Amino acid sequence: MVYVSPTQVNVQVPWELQGVNGPVQMKVTLYEYEYGGLYTTQVADTAPSFFEITPGSEVAAIIGNTYQFVTPSTPAPRGSKVQIYANGLGPVNNQPASGALAPSGKTASTKATPTVTIGGATAVVSYCGMASGYPGLYEVDVTVPTGITAGAQGVSLTIAGQTATSTINVN
Repeated sequence: MVYVSPTQVNVQVPWELQGVNGPVQMKVTLYEYEYGGLYTTQVADTAPSFFEITPGSEVAAIIGNTYQFVTPSTPAPRGSKVQIYANGLGPVNNQPASGALAPSGKTASTKATPTVTIGGATAVVSYCGMASGYPGLYEVDVTVPTGITAGAQGVSLTIAGQTATSTINVN
């Protein structure tokens, strides 16, 4: 489990389910007590999704070269490196145990290489894999293309044929 509140439970899908593409059943057990019945959900090796600065904002959680979130007031300069945070990017090399923190350094890279575009231009990806010290969190390091227009731009990430879209602010 990564997060628990009275209305929400966030869990990491166990690595042992790699290769399972379809419905699986799960249940919540706390202190040997089951809460509710079985719940059926779909799983796949890849199902990319951007983390957002504010849930529902459609503005991706991206850290710029100033170590601040990229926002309209702190846009990413064209040509700079940024870190995009996502989940669902699939199997990794140097895979940690299910539920364990990712290893230190950028050593748990994804087995598939993503394509990232910003403002319709291809962004160079220098790393895609688990974010050190976190369970189930992926980091994608890219360089913001120089030939794009300043302002809010679409950002897309495609890996293993699956695509996620969001927004990034650039200057």
